Amino acid sequence: MNIEAKIAQSLTVTPRGGTFAAEITGVTLADRLNDDGLFAELRALLTDHLVLFLPGQHLSAEAMCTLASRFGELNILDPSDPRRDAQFPSLGRFITPVPGKNTHNYSDMWHADFTYQRVPEAIAMFQLVETPRRGGDTLWSNQYAAFEALSHPIKELARTLTGVHVFKGLGDTSAKPIEHPIVCRHPHSGREHLYVTSGYLTHIPQLRRKESMVLLDYLREISAQPEFTVRRSHRPGDVVIWDNRCTLHYGAHDYDPHDRRELWRIGALDNLPIAAAFPERIAPHFDFSAVTARLV
Repeated sequence: MNIEAKIAQSLTVTPRGGTFAAEITGVTLADRLNDDGLFAELRALLTDHLVLFLPGQHLSAEAMCTLASRFGELNILDPSDPRRDAQFPSLGRFITPVPGKNTHNYSDMWHADFTYQRVPEAIAMFQLVETPRRGGDTLWSNQYAAFEALSHPIKELARTLTGVHVFKGLGDTSAKPIEHPIVCRHPHSGREHLYVTSGYLTHIPQLRRKESMVLLDYLREISAQPEFTVRRSHRPGDVVIWDNRCTLHYGAHDYDPHDRRELWRIGALDNLPIAAAFPERIAPHFDFSAVTARLV
């Protein structure tokens, strides 16, 4: 056993990344979905490690929903989303390639999920059902470490800013802009982290557009530095659980476009808004009461 590994009750916890992430073995989740002690331990480990790898679980779709519900209220997918499971509306079945459609993988950019919601997902997870012959790894990036790497003046500036998030694509017809702080304080760890994503974050309203573009480009570069990342190869039955607030992730689309890849994804809300580290420093036009409202 790795010298860094530790035993937490019946769990073996082995760190896998330089700054975060751990592999959890010694547990069959399907047999312990009602074990309150286990999930208290998993929640604590998630706060400490941000990403948990649990190999060889082979959960059913129903068990995936039960697992996610132990971390919060399930995030219901939009009825127009073709990936939404017919029986379990929180479960998305992501299958590539899609017959007759572009094989582009929309996760091949550094992002957090559902940041365009007033209350974005707190915890996300997926299980690999089928993997390509090679490739198709997923990477995660530690946004605590990304923030800590900034110089003091940039930290001070970023603490005063918000970002506008909007999604005009699949599963959202209203496309209402939502503001979240650029620097957040995690509700459980109390630590500051960047909240800068690709895909949904369009601009910083407190800055001129060119200023916004330059700063966001820089923050996105910092947020994905190799030193702050971990990469995971997958096998069928592997489950990954991650904190969607203080990490970004990237799905590598480096596999044969004719190879089939299927994963089941689900997320949970904990009813805690994305909170600014220093709300009193942000321009008064930002309405913090709005982030406490639930997305209907």
